[in-house]
This record gives sequence, structure tokens and C-alpha cells, in this order.
Amino acid sequence: LLQLASLLALAAAFAGVIRRRRFAECWMFPVYLLVVFACEGSVLLWPERFFTWSAYVVRQWTYDVLLLGVAFELARRAFWAFPGARATARAAFLAILTVTAISIFAATPAGRHGNSSFYLTALLTIEPRLLNATIWLFVATSRLVIFFNIPVSDWHRAISLGFAIYLVVSVTGLNLLRSFGWDLRAFISFFDGFAYLALGACWAVAAWQKAEARELVPASVHRLA
Repeated sequence: LLQLASLLALAAAFAGVIRRRRFAECWMFPVYLLVVFACEGSVLLWPERFFTWSAYVVRQWTYDVLLLGVAFELARRAFWAFPGARATARAAFLAILTVTAISIFAATPAGRHGNSSFYLTALLTIEPRLLNATIWLFVATSRLVIFFNIPVSDWHRAISLGFAIYLVVSVTGLNLLRSFGWDLRAFISFFDGFAYLALGACWAVAAWQKAEARELVPASVHRLA
């Protein structure tokens, strides 16, 4: 029921994106919504095929790639007209990705070839670090936007804040699983499902709101840069 409710919230958010023509503000976000809706809908319709460890890992890493795409697109749209901010953001993003790659390499145990070992490593070791990297990308973008006083839309803020809060909840759940054992999986899955439902509902509300009036025309943005 939680999964079905979350899918309905994502569908409402996607409909709002199309109706309010917000897809032009961030192309990767509606792609993310469509992919999550299709993948999670497949789990509901064909659980015997898609409610498996192998399918879960593929889905999760697909979502991670899309999340990174959203984070990079929002940053590009915020900083493209501001060379100083763009250079700072590029250095910050490179540092975050480098630290993430090193942490994944250092924390991944060698010599594990069994299926169960691979899936547990992917879930409890690699996934939290990928999500942490995405959180820091959103946080770095937000802090640089504030520091350089760069104008961004309410829709961009809704996407960034929603992802950042939910990803913190998700990483916390994975860390609890790793620290206290697999017996917590039912509670953590339930809590994570409620968090994602709240995220989808917030996106739906934000997507259907009328876009705010533009205070800066493109020529003014170039002059500010």
C-alpha cells in the first residue's frame, strides 16, 4: 500500500511537471520520476520476477545514476552564467566524487564472489556512500547558491531540499541495518516507505503550484555574471 501510494504521488508530481511546463527547468527530474514509476510499478505487478536481490541492485544503482544526473543538472543551471561560482562548484564536486570513490574502494571487502556477499556489500557498504555523495552534491550546490547570492527557482529548491532530506533518512536506515543487524529490516523499510511517500507528496504539491514570476531576465543574468 505504501508503494502504491508513493507511485500515485510520483504520478501526480509528473503530471504537475507537464501541466506547469516545469520539465524545461530540469530535464533529468521527470526522467527520474518516469524511471522510478516504471521500475517500482513492475515490482508491484510482477513481484516474482522483480522483487529479487539482483533486480533490486540494478534498480537502486539506476536510481543513483539518475540522482547524480539531477544534482549535476541543477548545479549547471545555477552556475552556468557565473564563472567564479562555476569554478568553485566544479572543484567542490570533483572533491566530493574523489572522496566517494576512495571510500567505496577502501570499504569494499576483497574476495567476495558469492551472491549474498555481493548483495549485502552493495546494500550496506556501497549504497550509503553513493547516497552520501549525492547528499553532499545537493548541499554544496545550496551553500554555493547562498554564498554567491545566485537566483534560483522555487522548483529547483523543492527538488534539492526534498532529495537531501529523504537521502539523509535513507542513509540513516542503511547505517542502522549495518550497525544493529538485519532484524531491523522490516521497521526500516516501513519507515523509508513513509519518508518516500512524504517526498512524493511534497513534490506533487510543489509541481502543481504556479511558477513564480521571473525577477531577472536573461540579459540581467549575463550582466550580473
